[in-house]
Amino acid sequence: MSFRQVRIPSLQNANERWSLDVVVTSFHSQRFRILAVADDFTRECLGLVVDTSFTTLRVARELEHIIEVRGCPRMIVSDHSFEFTSSLCEGFGIDWCHIVPGDPTQRVCAESLNRRFCNECIKEKPFANLNDACQIIEEWRVEYNKTRTPV
Repeated sequence: MSFRQVRIPSLQNANERWSLDVVVTSFHSQRFRILAVADDFTRECLGLVVDTSFTTLRVARELEHIIEVRGCPRMIVSDHSFEFTSSLCEGFGIDWCHIVPGDPTQRVCAESLNRRFCNECIKEKPFANLNDACQIIEEWRVEYNKTRTPV
């Protein structure tokens, strides 16, 4: 797989660039994943979707839901490769940038969000089950968006 060199330009507005990442963790010996979507300009957490796994169609459906609510980004940056990206991005006119996996310098916003999310939510709040995790994580996301450093 080849990677396109991504120049990280100064952002001027919301929806110019979103970061997408998948956080993997476990509770009660059950592994689960969180699809994290953030606006790199506003630093707003647009979505934290919890499940045991994500198909490419599920990721597309979650992004479509965020787009319906928030509007369409010009670009999405991720170090994850989802097969749906070409058709979803073509349909919405989104530039998908697949960056080098694990390079935090290419996705500063996602790294910052993930660090706070893990420290303030995952490590601090025990989850009884998947539904409990969904509720607690959504509450954290709403509170994070209220208290994050505004642009």
